[in-house]
Amino acid sequence: MKWDTVVVAIRYGQDVEEARTEMQFLQDCGLFETETLLVVADPCDDVGSAGSALNALLTTAEHLCARRGLSVLNESLLESSKILILQLGSPDESLPLGAGFLPLLKIAECPWIMPDYPIVHTIHNVNELAANCDHGVWICGTDTLWKLPGKTNEFNLKSDEIAAFCFEGDCQQTLSHGTYEVDDEDFVKSLSYRCQYVGDNPRVILALLYLPPSLSTRFLSLYSVYPISRSTYYGVDSGTLGLKLSLFFDLIMATCLPLDEFVSTHLAANKSDRNLDVLEQSRRKIWERFHLCKCRAHCLPLTHYEYLGDLQHSGNMLPKQEVIRVNLQNSVLSRISAMVLSDSQEYSTALLKTLMAININYPHMKKDILAVLESLCVRGIPHCARALMLTAEYLAILARGRGGLRSGPAANPAFTHIFESMKKDPNGNHISELFHAVREKWLRSETEMIRAARHLEAAAQIYTQHEVEKICRKHFAGIPNESKRATPQSVTVEAAARVDLFGGWLDTPPITLYANPSAVVNMAILVDGKKPIACHIRHGFDAGITVRCGDTIVLLSSSQDIYESYNKPGNPGALVCACLICVGVPSGPEDDLLETLQNRFGTTGMEIECTSCLPHGSGLGTSSILAAAIIQALGLASGFHYTEKSICHAVLMVEQLLTTGGGWQDQVGCLYPGVKKGFFNKSDDSVDVERIDISDEFEKEINSRMVLIYTGKTRLAKNLLQEVVRGWFSGGPIRDVIASLENNVTPFATSIKKGKMPCKLIELYYNAKKTLATGCEPEIVTSLISHLKRENLIKTAWLAGAGGGGFLYVWLKDGITVDQIRTFISRYGTAEMTVHTVTVDNSPITMSSS
Repeated sequence: MKWDTVVVAIRYGQDVEEARTEMQFLQDCGLFETETLLVVADPCDDVGSAGSALNALLTTAEHLCARRGLSVLNESLLESSKILILQLGSPDESLPLGAGFLPLLKIAECPWIMPDYPIVHTIHNVNELAANCDHGVWICGTDTLWKLPGKTNEFNLKSDEIAAFCFEGDCQQTLSHGTYEVDDEDFVKSLSYRCQYVGDNPRVILALLYLPPSLSTRFLSLYSVYPISRSTYYGVDSGTLGLKLSLFFDLIMATCLPLDEFVSTHLAANKSDRNLDVLEQSRRKIWERFHLCKCRAHCLPLTHYEYLGDLQHSGNMLPKQEVIRVNLQNSVLSRISAMVLSDSQEYSTALLKTLMAININYPHMKKDILAVLESLCVRGIPHCARALMLTAEYLAILARGRGGLRSGPAANPAFTHIFESMKKDPNGNHISELFHAVREKWLRSETEMIRAARHLEAAAQIYTQHEVEKICRKHFAGIPNESKRATPQSVTVEAAARVDLFGGWLDTPPITLYANPSAVVNMAILVDGKKPIACHIRHGFDAGITVRCGDTIVLLSSSQDIYESYNKPGNPGALVCACLICVGVPSGPEDDLLETLQNRFGTTGMEIECTSCLPHGSGLGTSSILAAAIIQALGLASGFHYTEKSICHAVLMVEQLLTTGGGWQDQVGCLYPGVKKGFFNKSDDSVDVERIDISDEFEKEINSRMVLIYTGKTRLAKNLLQEVVRGWFSGGPIRDVIASLENNVTPFATSIKKGKMPCKLIELYYNAKKTLATGCEPEIVTSLISHLKRENLIKTAWLAGAGGGGFLYVWLKDGITVDQIRTFISRYGTAEMTVHTVTVDNSPITMSSS
């Protein structure tokens, strides 16, 4: 939640610097975002809540004008500003900043981590309430502790009404609080104060108001109106005495009483000025500006309310602020350690922000955070990946969004020699060398920090690769050095595409190693009645390996050629090179390639041709499925036949070799027939599959109601994958989204088994995709889905794979045909959009040899 300005109004005589330090600390912890944080002291003693708010708003308006280069006050700037005014309560010896900073040895998590002050809950609550409000001024007292339930219904805040907030209290609370009397439309018609309430559910006043732009400018205009100006620094600097005014009994009351009654009322007399003549003049001026306005009371469903303003605190009974901070720091350090060593669900962004906030605002407590993280990396092997990702995140936070994009190249020579050592033998010495390199040259600017963060993420990926490869080697063996079987001259493997129905991302390392369950539901399909992906291998006339992919031809004449390309996914033939290394052809860059080919395939020349009738970036799993076809074809060409399970693990290893880091669901989709649930079995570290048997009728329904629309937009999934893995390592909200997928995989599979397409769960899945990978739905796709639904053609739609473009799956409404979709696309789609049929494939891999 971002504010243009957060202004803290403190009492006359309170310590401005202390207030600024504490508020800056809360901002650095992540409690609120703002371009400008101001601390404004009341101009004199006891100006009341309205005088304090007016003075704070005046100072804020002046800052806004100065920031835009204006030399005179322009009230209209408030019309495009979102401002929060926090009014601190009366100080005493033990609480110099008022009850809002009542210290407790507890920690608040919202999800940001900081001391459990009442003001923390107040700001968090206002952030929630103001989230859908663009502009205006929110004024909030801080002498109460009030809590909202997890999710509060949105309020319809009108542009011409003051919004007052209240809660349903009890008759006892009315004896010490104010209450709103409202009509049938919740407009305030009168106020009461400290009186016996007759009736049920009194609306107890909460110290929270919202002034929309039209009324906040009107409120600001009072600063130049005498005698109201006496409550601002303008009046004091002009030589006049102060003036005490109440937001509720001198402002809100003006909206609901006739002039004479308003001017003469003595309700809550202690809240307003005792000079009745001056007060009467002030009220007349306020009434002139606000009597035609309406104030609506919005009732909040509070789960807790406690007024703290009257509490008498003993300094000896309250913990000192220093103790609070030390307790917070120790707790955060302990939780970071647990997060790495035991993979706890902590939200690392919040933990790191808090540590950094302590370092920045309380220098005497400063910790070497990089040293702490290095220690965890060394201690945490083999859980080093999360510690490295944590360090990358720390550098990104330190850069404060000014160093560039998080994703980018990560092969700088300053790091690559360390990476090569890590790949051979991951240990603590390489980690120390990596951190030394970062400290030496990569902390001088925000740009360097982001570049270093990318390389730390690359190091984390190496550790994940080690873990995945170790698992894959249990279930896949390469081609033996000398094949004693008859080897065919030519081999062809054709493969189906796949539809990801539910659970995508749960198959992605490292998520798949920890998710419970790590499972996906998907389906092998023909596209327009054909298997769209194929690999052809034949003995060739030229020595070495010739790779043909469309119009591209790559000649691999040595083992070194293969090793130079396998981990560069942008290079032509890189996928084939990764598959060759996976099966052990060759086993090292120094191997004699021609001898290896002769021993394994009975030839010194081989042609590998890869074909796909799917567009690049389709989202249908083309790359992994093609890898599965290549590995099966290599096996057949050497006289072997790999099982589906072996190939599944081989392709998972290929993804690690390529550095694309993909999961296992694509190959599961093409290797196993029909609809199935794939899952990572932790008992033996393997990917297993359960076939989901469906009726012939439901299969026919799928074939007629599921349609593919090619959107004309393509996007590689690599950066999306990096973003998701980064978010998963961070924990917190991303883990909650992953949990929603884990919790619904089995219900989804059960529904499919019963012959029902669970469209609501598909939408949950698609929303999860969009949350995990922000921006994965291009605007053109959003518009297309909306239009299809508006025309009553589809029940649901979701982008294939990681999203960002490619194919859109649509589930048609009953009775709608594929021809109707083609007609719609021809009229309203772009020139690049095309429509394709889907057929469930129960024999997804076909092989032939000669």
